[in-house]
Amino acid sequence: MTHRPAFAVVAAAGLLVFARLSSADTTFPSREVRIRVDLGDDGIAAVREEYALTSAMDSAGFQFLDDPCTTVGPVFAAIDDREIAFSAAPERATPWRFLNADVSGTPNGPGRLIVRYEVRARGSEVVVPIVMPAATLDLAEGARGARVTIAVRWTGARGAVRVAMPRLESTSADEWGGLLLAMPSSVRVDVAQTTGGGTCDRATTGATGGLEWRFAILVGTMVIWVPGYLLWFGRRWRANS
Repeated sequence: MTHRPAFAVVAAAGLLVFARLSSADTTFPSREVRIRVDLGDDGIAAVREEYALTSAMDSAGFQFLDDPCTTVGPVFAAIDDREIAFSAAPERATPWRFLNADVSGTPNGPGRLIVRYEVRARGSEVVVPIVMPAATLDLAEGARGARVTIAVRWTGARGAVRVAMPRLESTSADEWGGLLLAMPSSVRVDVAQTTGGGTCDRATTGATGGLEWRFAILVGTMVIWVPGYLLWFGRRWRANS
């Protein structure tokens, strides 16, 4: 089977994500987000995200990194107890997958969005993709970005894991937490033993191979952060001019 060159795959991913972030609605109406990840030695991570919405959620696009050693979903969500349905978007750009959320009938003003899903991982290097809005989060007042609180808890044998990315502080035994300026694309946890009932080598798993996959992750992360920084810089410049 012939695969496209790595740079073409990454370029397509970057252009598609940038196009979504550069649409008419360039920000997602939330500046306060709480993320909790509970990971067990069976390789199953329960993820819960809570968004404090400042207005109606007009942007209904979400995305997550497609990791060859993990399975994401199904994704469940609700705004103020009103359920919203997710469906796979027709576009796809490796390593990103896109979701559409049906927000019809949801509240027209501020509210609370809850997103829940499971991630099933294999191997000793566990990657938990984070389902995130396809638009940049709004800026918190007086801050350089949003306020994203993340907590990670390991429920297996004590002392068997290390959170490698993002950089978090240990809050107690096998628990970590931190405050970020934007949504992390994933949480990477190094486990002392194989999880999920089998091994998984990213160097040989997936269509793009290990090196290309890791390079695409780096570019994808930059695509998420750079538009947010430019948006913040533009607002500051207009405010001071």
